Amino acid sequence: MFALRRRRVHRSRPDGFSPRRAPLRRRSDGTPSSAATAGFTLLEVMVAMAILGYSVVALIEVFGHGLRTTQMVAKRTHMALEARRILDQVLRSQSLEELEDEGQDEERNLAWQISVVPLYEDEDPFFETLMTPGESADTNPFSATEPRIRYQVDVWVRWPAENPSAAFQLTTFRAQKEPAAGGGF
Repeated sequence: MFALRRRRVHRSRPDGFSPRRAPLRRRSDGTPSSAATAGFTLLEVMVAMAILGYSVVALIEVFGHGLRTTQMVAKRTHMALEARRILDQVLRSQSLEELEDEGQDEERNLAWQISVVPLYEDEDPFFETLMTPGESADTNPFSATEPRIRYQVDVWVRWPAENPSAAFQLTTFRAQKEPAAGGGF
């Protein structure tokens, strides 16, 4: 029933090699070293794992910062597009007049504010007439022969609406002929 196992006896060879053991190597201090003792100590493994862990955490932080930056740029682009849309609506009107208005778009979670202020020549030192050769007073609203008013149009957009620090502002100027005494142009 029970078979006896025969134990194999290995004998060392004169050159130092044995069939079951790795060859003996000598360390720099002269002590023998074998493959069984060659390897990493627990301390070396722990240090390597700590370095790997710090590297992974730093990499995750870099990716997180990149995502936050992408979201911020997308938000600012959205605010710029909304401010431009509102500014275009104001500038499409045939004539401008002094205006202060604000509103909120609940669906898009943004708030906006519009300011249209007239600037007169005595208030603005940079108010000059620009005419290209061949233009006449009839075709150029900036003509020196016609009284004119220049308006400063400001649009502010905040998104989200409750955050005043995240605002985008667009400013432009528009000149138009001053209305005649009869109220027409």
